[in-house]
Amino acid sequence: MGMVIGTAAYMSPEQARGKNVDRRADIWAFGGVLYEMLTGRRFFEGGEISDVLAAVLRQDIDWAALPPTTPPRIRRLLERCLDRDARGRLRDIGEARVDIAKTLSGAPDSGTSMAVTGAPALAPAPASRRLVARVAAAVVLAAALFGAWWAGRVSQAQQGTWAEFTQLTDASGVEDSPSISPDGTSFAYASAVRGTSDIYVQRVGGRNPVLVAGDPGRQEVWPAFSPDGTRIVFSVEEVGSVYSRNGVSPLWVVDLSGGAPAKIDEGDAVQPAWSPSGQRIAFWQTVDGQRDLASIPAAGGPRVQVTSDAAADWAPVWSPDGRYLYFASDRGGSMGIWRIGIDEASKRATGAPEPVAVGVDVSMDLPHLTADGAALIFRSMVTSVNSAAIAFDPATERAGNVTMLQRRTGILAPHDVSADSQWIALGNVRERQEDLFVMRSDGSELSRVTDDPARDRFPRFTPDGALTFYPTKKGRTERG
Repeated sequence: MGMVIGTAAYMSPEQARGKNVDRRADIWAFGGVLYEMLTGRRFFEGGEISDVLAAVLRQDIDWAALPPTTPPRIRRLLERCLDRDARGRLRDIGEARVDIAKTLSGAPDSGTSMAVTGAPALAPAPASRRLVARVAAAVVLAAALFGAWWAGRVSQAQQGTWAEFTQLTDASGVEDSPSISPDGTSFAYASAVRGTSDIYVQRVGGRNPVLVAGDPGRQEVWPAFSPDGTRIVFSVEEVGSVYSRNGVSPLWVVDLSGGAPAKIDEGDAVQPAWSPSGQRIAFWQTVDGQRDLASIPAAGGPRVQVTSDAAADWAPVWSPDGRYLYFASDRGGSMGIWRIGIDEASKRATGAPEPVAVGVDVSMDLPHLTADGAALIFRSMVTSVNSAAIAFDPATERAGNVTMLQRRTGILAPHDVSADSQWIALGNVRERQEDLFVMRSDGSELSRVTDDPARDRFPRFTPDGALTFYPTKKGRTERG
């Protein structure tokens, strides 16, 4: 909300204004591309982005640019896609396919089009059918490419396993309680880098977190996105470690509009997770020192045990289809992400837990899934190595106290000092992407010098203050 993101020429009016968008914004963009394919000209043009956005908001669409052979049904389709009022657009893009198919088949058309007021409704001539056929072929190709991409995500979601991982944060301190947006493009987390725990949002693959809740008078934790991705709910009480927790936390339910909360269970129930069907609530509990998973009917009733063994099982989340519970567990020797099948009839486990994330050799917990189940976000404890300085007197050969110059997650190792002793060159290792950094000799003004897929290593200062290094991707030494 409030941010204008996208390609200006294909933005819907509501998107250009920074308002909430939904599938109808994509329908507008489809209409813009279809218009360009039929007319051979840009939908909206302008010398600057601001000019294009102004045209999107105010400029009349030149319907006269459409070829005379454009069938009336296709003209009406364009009008419904390119209605500046989102409420007047197609409800589903599948309707466009139906209209194109009817035009190609020569189906009679008794409608009229506002774009060609007074024009008779004629059966499509061969020339118009050829025109629409070319457009339809391009639309089918685009749909096929999207389908292949989507099938890859669905296949991974169905398998429920992951073997490729990307570190998302590397700032000083602990980033906690992660939650990923329904569409998988952004994530929220809690960090106490300013003293008290605050809520931040960051784009997946981005490097600039945005503070969205930062009251210094409270501890803001456990963010969660709303189903439409436009809001974030959070708590102001820390759960703490799964190993150190004791006591009983009863389960309560409250209506979204407010009112008196109702207690639905007296026993211990931590981090409740509502099933996709809304029929059950999963949670973890501490009973006789064991940390196990269980579920209960949403209206209250008998508990159904999901796990019951010596392993510490906690932080459950449901798969989008409700067939699995994903959770954190130390049953593999260290804390990792597991899942267990749930029978829809009995609500009991259908088999033994199985690991779903292999290839990360560090602790993993607090899993959270995207709405389609294709992407997983989790918290991970990683080793950090940071630069330090120590005063040294060559005459007496005495050393002073150690001063830490940086405190960051990851391996950020110093390699060289500039000739004037004002700058330090550093490199990060043991990460998917290895880049170069420079910072002041007192640890301030840390800056990333390279940001590319190549593994940039061993930076060295030249006498005039430039950097030399070698990137493994290009296989040669470069001067920066």
